[in-house]
Amino acid sequence: MFGFRSEMSGGFPYGGFDDGVDRSSFADKSAAAQRREDDAKSKYDELKIASEKGGVNVTTELLKPAAHLTSSCWLSFNKYVKSHTAWSAKRRQASEEEKRASG
Repeated sequence: MFGFRSEMSGGFPYGGFDDGVDRSSFADKSAAAQRREDDAKSKYDELKIASEKGGVNVTTELLKPAAHLTSSCWLSFNKYVKSHTAWSAKRRQASEEEKRASG
């Protein structure tokens, strides 16, 4: 059943609609998305160790366009990077050509 949120009805969960599905036990991330996030964190850790030895500030592409991080994964990955002093992450959208080339 679908419903629309109104002041009089008291509203429904999940963005104003009630389809009768209890989503409280649903995962925020799929297993595949979690693996991609864990891989991104591992690559970041390797880069961090290597760059600290050289002592030079650099901007580098960490992930290939095919390794897409969902918004939930991006938020936790970015939080992880920012937890390290003087480090930040940037996100950009890959072109269709870059996506094809990276597999």
